[in-house]
Amino acid sequence: SIGIAGTNEVSYDDWLKEDFNVNWSAEPITGGKISKGSRLGQENLESLKDRDSGKTLLEFLGSVLADKSEARVSVAGHSLGGALTQVYSNYLRANLNAGIQVDAWVYAGPTAGDAAFADGLVTKLGADNYHAYNNRLDVIPHVWQEDSVKKICTIYRKKKFCDKNLLGEPIINMVTQYLIGIS
Repeated sequence: SIGIAGTNEVSYDDWLKEDFNVNWSAEPITGGKISKGSRLGQENLESLKDRDSGKTLLEFLGSVLADKSEARVSVAGHSLGGALTQVYSNYLRANLNAGIQVDAWVYAGPTAGDAAFADGLVTKLGADNYHAYNNRLDVIPHVWQEDSVKKICTIYRKKKFCDKNLLGEPIINMVTQYLIGIS
């Protein structure tokens, strides 16, 4: 099992370079697009190396699983870690031998990419190997697709507030307008 942490609240890189870097870039494995922040996070995960062996996680898994005809690797993450779980499980599925099952366990993660990426990911992993769990009142799983971001406007107390600044709701209103603007 591989666990991927969510946003470090004091990390400039996590917030601005990964969380809010929504410009889209092509994702060749699924044929869709992923955010540049997700691409950067994936590249960071791919480049991590064990201090002792110098191996990347993919190299380690490849050596451990080389003689296995069947095995399962589970990748799990929350929030930013959930978005990175999507891209990293996709990367592992494309780079490990076919007998290795790759599971993605996404908890309250924003989408890492567009609908084509999401559909391609579920197809590549298999529907039984992709698991996403979200609290219906959590804002984060609603970002970064514009139609989903707009749902934030109505999830709290079933009030629509995005088109006007209701007393007691200005911060949610401001954040939602910002999210819609960059989606």
